[in-house]
Amino acid sequence: MSWQLSAVGGGVIAVAYFAISVAVFAPLARSRQLRSNRLGTATGLIFFSCAVGHALHVVHLLPLPGADAHELHAVQASWGWHDTLWAVVTAAVAVYYWSLRRTYGALLSGAALFADLKEKEAALAANQQLLIERTAALDALAVSEGRFRSAFADAPTGMALVSLAPDNLGRFTETNAALGRIVGRSASRLERLVLDELAHPEDRAALRTALEQLAAGEVAHHLVQQRYVHANGGVIWADTSVSVVRDSAGWPVHGVLQLVDVTGRRQAEELLAHHALHDGLTGLPNRRLLADRLDQALTRARRHRTSVAVLFVDIDRFKTVNDSAGHSTGDALLRIAAERLSGHLRATDSAARFGGDEFVVICEEIGGEHELLVVAERLLAAMAEPFRVGDQEFALGGSIGIAVSLAGQDSAEALLRDADLAMYEAKDRGRSGYVVFDAALRGALEERQQTEADLRMAIDGGQLRLLYQPVVDVRSGKMTGVEALVRWEHPTRGLLGPDAFIAVAEDTGLIVDVGRWVLHEACRQLADWRAIPGASLTMAVNVSARQLCDPGFPGVVTAILAETEVDPDAVCLELTETALLDATEATIATLEALHRLGVRLALDDFGTGFSSLTFLKRFPIDVVKVDRSFVRDVAADPDDAAIVAAVAKLGRSLHLETVAEGVETAEQLAVIRRLGCRSFQGYLFSPPRPAADIPALLPSPRRSRERTEAPVITASPTASVP
Repeated sequence: MSWQLSAVGGGVIAVAYFAISVAVFAPLARSRQLRSNRLGTATGLIFFSCAVGHALHVVHLLPLPGADAHELHAVQASWGWHDTLWAVVTAAVAVYYWSLRRTYGALLSGAALFADLKEKEAALAANQQLLIERTAALDALAVSEGRFRSAFADAPTGMALVSLAPDNLGRFTETNAALGRIVGRSASRLERLVLDELAHPEDRAALRTALEQLAAGEVAHHLVQQRYVHANGGVIWADTSVSVVRDSAGWPVHGVLQLVDVTGRRQAEELLAHHALHDGLTGLPNRRLLADRLDQALTRARRHRTSVAVLFVDIDRFKTVNDSAGHSTGDALLRIAAERLSGHLRATDSAARFGGDEFVVICEEIGGEHELLVVAERLLAAMAEPFRVGDQEFALGGSIGIAVSLAGQDSAEALLRDADLAMYEAKDRGRSGYVVFDAALRGALEERQQTEADLRMAIDGGQLRLLYQPVVDVRSGKMTGVEALVRWEHPTRGLLGPDAFIAVAEDTGLIVDVGRWVLHEACRQLADWRAIPGASLTMAVNVSARQLCDPGFPGVVTAILAETEVDPDAVCLELTETALLDATEATIATLEALHRLGVRLALDDFGTGFSSLTFLKRFPIDVVKVDRSFVRDVAADPDDAAIVAAVAKLGRSLHLETVAEGVETAEQLAVIRRLGCRSFQGYLFSPPRPAADIPALLPSPRRSRERTEAPVITASPTASVP
């Protein structure tokens, strides 16, 4: 017999013949899936409907032995479900009963027959549900696998599976395209390599150790930023992550590698760090990195009982060239100086730019003082060579201060301070040399520190005093004004002149507070004197370079004048040539603001130092003061007389007042009168005096007539002279 199989609408029925026990059927229309199941050794019957409660479309039964297949073929399309079910079940019972009887020779009851059928129906339903669940799980796994494959292959992050087997540790088993792009190698090439072979030689050992820990189960994840070598030889920085994949027994079998290329970010960070620690002009380490390196050098010196030296190098005459040739030329000079310093150091030395035209060299592993001085001499020789910028050539030089820390006992701050002090001492000794900080300089430093501490208390403690030296008209002999000169009434050291504390005040910035107090007190005193009938004195006050650098200084002057009710044209601010030599655009703006305010400006000590006639053109100067060094021998030295005459003539041509300082004899007065100076100061008329002595020197009509007819004499010999 052959299979009888029919399909009408949504259903199929087949009945196997006798001992052929596999039957194929379609389930209810809700699932629409074919099933296979063993029903037993007897002939089985399977039936179905396309929907519960609907008619059975086709029923095919294979004939029993001796029966005509065509007679048993039944097609009932019009039966209802229950009628069809009953007919089919009845036929099935008959067939099943008949087959059992034939096989076992026994007649089974109807209850046993139906129980057997129900048991096999339940088993069939359970198998069907299990197969549905397994199929759904396989489908979900396939979808998940597909998603992983897609994410792995198309990820912008470099990814790979690496073996964690002990005999194949770190070998690539699968890679994606992004990893190949990052390291510059194909997938086939990578599968012949192990992960640590891609690492930078300095990072391989650490990466190998991490892989061994992952393989041993000691860690489940490894995260690090490290270097790899590209196929072209370049270095790659990458964030590296390796996570463990375990088998069913919990043993590590694979590592999931993720590589993110951070080379660009790393380079940007390194560039920012370099800029933060290096000078932008010269490329040398800046003060921040210098401090760190010096601390490390001192730590090593303490550990190994060795010495560290600091050489503080200042370029001589740099400011003059910078102002005259321009800042671009000055920048070029600084770059040349930095190259020369770096090129003349030992392998263990390092140089840094401290600021401006100052550099610092750290010398370690010093074999002795002789070796250190050889380094200093070599640096001085390098600085003494001509500096060429474009078609210009400049002769500069350098001054070096040296401080040595034995066994690293000094702090970095103290070592730099001592070297700086020694450098200034080298400048005072004539420049282009070096000075080693010693006990004598240390004593001077300690005295300087004590002076600074005492001066801070003196400003607020009312210890500062003003003396006034008259300014006298050469022709009339009449006192026309005074110059305020500050003194310090020290509680233990007595009355101190400016040489004892002004330099300290300049270096520490205390000169700003001192200068403000001097200006306020001088203007207050001038207001009192100008209240005396006929007293139309002017007041000259010295101003420091620090004050001129302060953009708020014109406001300070304005406020003091308003508070003391003094006319601006009665005040003359005296400026040193050194202050103007270092003048910046901000300084010039301050001078112009003061000039617009109405105060007069005087150039003090004209003719000394770096005097330049361009000062008179560049700055709004009203008064030129001839330095006492030219007045001292003006009556005997033709050269001094010529200089004074030239300055006086220049003043007349530029409509400037000329004041001769340090006039002490009648002969000097006669010469400066003949040479054309308008005013003078000096002991011939009066030394600096307290404010209480000045009214007695004010001109009266009778004294004025006497002075025009007779030589000027020293006033009030009994007055106190500091």
